[in-house]
Amino acid sequence: NDEFQRLNYKELKWICPSNGKCDDSNRYIYIQFKKSGTFHYYFTIDGTTYKENINGEGYFQIEPYLVLNDSNNEILEEDCITCQTVLSKCLGPLSEWLSRLEVTYHSGYNMIHLTPIQLLSNISNSSYAIKDHHKLNSIFNG
Repeated sequence: NDEFQRLNYKELKWICPSNGKCDDSNRYIYIQFKKSGTFHYYFTIDGTTYKENINGEGYFQIEPYLVLNDSNNEILEEDCITCQTVLSKCLGPLSEWLSRLEVTYHSGYNMIHLTPIQLLSNISNSSYAIKDHHKLNSIFNG
């Protein structure tokens, strides 16, 4: 119920599903997440919760989910997403984007991934070799 804070850790208690002896093979921890993302954990084996006594650590990923805006919180399953990557630098001036992206819409895609629109490196002109993160690529000015 507490607000998530990335650098705060809480001790979690093991749950043993059997009524008998709890061994290491059937223990688990139940966690309900309200946020997606990557999360760090650590554990100790001496019964303390001190970060200085860490015996192991790692990360785990909670996948995001999409809620349909016009529904009663209906979740859009990941396999319902049809995404097309479009090389922004090939779209020309911004004034021409709508007509060029219409092809993607009419082809049945429901999501578009655009490559970066920032100023690109003169040397490679790679879609991900950004020269200046604060400047729009001049090819979009028309």
